[in-house]
This record gives sequence, structure tokens and C-alpha cells, in this order.
Amino acid sequence: MTVTIPATLVNLGLRGEPQQKRAKATFERILSATAELVQEVGIDRITTIEVARRAEANISTLYRYFPNKYALVKYLAQRLGERQNTAVNEYLAAADPHCPWEEVLDGVVDQLVAVSRREPAFVSLQRALMAVPELREEYRRSSDDVSEFLMERMRRWGIELPNARIHLIIKCMGECSATLLDLAVSGGRPYDDDVVEELKQVFKGYVRTYMPS
Repeated sequence: MTVTIPATLVNLGLRGEPQQKRAKATFERILSATAELVQEVGIDRITTIEVARRAEANISTLYRYFPNKYALVKYLAQRLGERQNTAVNEYLAAADPHCPWEEVLDGVVDQLVAVSRREPAFVSLQRALMAVPELREEYRRSSDDVSEFLMERMRRWGIELPNARIHLIIKCMGECSATLLDLAVSGGRPYDDDVVEELKQVFKGYVRTYMPS
């Protein structure tokens, strides 16, 4: 399903961030309420009024930070995505440089799954981003945050390709992970270990085609 943002709502930027402790608490309640509602009813059915009600916040307070529900979803998904990217980058930075490349890729998948499991709304928000064309590119740009670390590893493994090509490979891996992590929780199931294992096989099989003979 594709959701089209009305032309009058294309402003997706954050209007401001809270400074005081009480305001920060309200801000976090708004984000939590958004995540809950995206999980429950989907991005097309949530409203800023319902988010404010669920968060026990004044609607004017919500609009102080976010111009519309799409900006809310974008901000929340970006923050969750940053946590996922940070986990992957920290893993890659700390991994033994002599570790077999297959194990490194398995570890990347494990990090993606671990963050998603800690953030129940992650997959729902990812779906919401992919459903809205104006938000989709924001989601895809998130793979750039892990490109440098993963590119460095690929160079060590002997993959000699232009930087642009490796960036594309990593972006494609991100697309695969989004789809298969979504499949792993389809039907309200917890993360299906068999699907996670298939994602590992996809990563390894894909990268293997670029490994030196």
C-alpha cells in the first residue's frame, strides 16, 4: 500500500526540541503514543489529535514540535534507525579484523535483529516509511550511516570495486534486511529464527559473488 501525503503537508521537519525537563517528558510521551498507534492502526489511520490524546498532551504542544503526523513518524523512525545503525557500527568497529567474513555478516544481522527486538515499533515504523514516497528516501539514506564501516571490511576481504558500487551493494543489503525482517514478524509473530537465518544466507550469498576467486 502506498500513502500519498497531501501537498499541504509536505513539511516534514522538526519545528523545535524541548529544553525543559517537563517538556522533554511530554515530547517522549508523544513519540511513544505515535509508535503505539502506528503498530495498532497504521500510518494512514492515525491522527495528531489521537496521538495527543494518547500522550495526554495538548494538541498545541504537539504542533509546537511537529507540523503533522508524517513529521512525527519520520522523526521517530529516524531515531530508531540511528540506534540500529549505531549498534551495527559499534559491532563492526569492535569485531576482530581476522574474523571470517561470513561470521562478520552474521553478526551484522544479529545486531539488526537485536535492536528491532528491543524496539517493538521498529518494523511498523519501517513499513510506514516505505509506504510513503516522501519518506521512503529518508529511510533509504539511513544505510549510508553504516556504509563506511562495512566498506572498510569489504576492502579487507579483497573486494575491489568503486566506492559508488559498494555503496549500492550496501544499500541493496539494507533493502533485503527491511523486507525479511518484516517477514520475520508477519502475522504478529516474534522474530522467526528461520527467516533470520535466511537473511544471513542472503547477505553471505550476495557478498560472495563479489569476493575474489
